[in-house]
Amino acid sequence: MKFYGSFLIRCWFHPGDEGQRQIVFDVEHIQHGERLRFGNSEEAWKWMMKALESNCSDSQESANRTDEENQ
Repeated sequence: MKFYGSFLIRCWFHPGDEGQRQIVFDVEHIQHGERLRFGNSEEAWKWMMKALESNCSDSQESANRTDEENQ
């Protein structure tokens, strides 16, 4: 069984402190509707992986309950 999630990622630069550009990542989990902003790609990536792992464990628990009910 495959588990997946879809994410919409928006990113842009904005003026930060002392005139230095800072990047913003706006990440939306399509299936759950959650949307968060991050200051770097590593934080965004970690959040996406956590969301995928959560989907995987939730789906597995649901599949196990369905299997038990069908027996």
